[in-house]
Amino acid sequence: MMQETMKPWRQMPSGRVWPLLNPTPKDVYWPDLAEALSKTNRWGGSTTVLYSVAQHCCIVHDVLPVQYRLAGLLHDAEEAALGFDMPRPVKDMFDLLGAGDAIKRAASIQKTAIFAAAGLPYPFPDDMQKAVKNADMCALATERRDVNRPCNVAWASPLPPPLPDRIRPWPWPKAMEEFLKRLNRLLAVAPVVGGKRNVWIG
Repeated sequence: MMQETMKPWRQMPSGRVWPLLNPTPKDVYWPDLAEALSKTNRWGGSTTVLYSVAQHCCIVHDVLPVQYRLAGLLHDAEEAALGFDMPRPVKDMFDLLGAGDAIKRAASIQKTAIFAAAGLPYPFPDDMQKAVKNADMCALATERRDVNRPCNVAWASPLPPPLPDRIRPWPWPKAMEEFLKRLNRLLAVAPVVGGKRNVWIG
């Protein structure tokens, strides 16, 4: 019988259970996160082709200095647990409706467990947060150029220049493979900062 402390929970791709309100690093099984992110479409599905959060995370990883790459790869990992990629305007809407704090808290709960499993500090230190945010914005600008149609309404905030290489969206098995390849390499060499690292990949 399911323990009450595990509710609410969701089933992950492997069949494992993810307790949404109280996950721990022991609940983190990297292939589950990688597969879920590889099957989650970026921009809430508002793209011209299927383009995954996992590939977005790989792009952010690739443009960062080595010391920030693990943080960049995992910066959206909570979306694997929550089951969706929520576009910024939708988050802004929830803020205006008074539910923004609950959404931020839900994301924070997942990140705390996932980042601890990777040995990352949470919240990120200022330098790490700034580097990841800048790389995220570069990826966003590139996605807008390569996987979005033009919009007739200007964005409120200007974006940095897009990356020179065009995005070629990966099918989800390749996105999962590329995500795990980077993660395996990083977990093998990264120092543990935030606690005991969960290195169980397969």
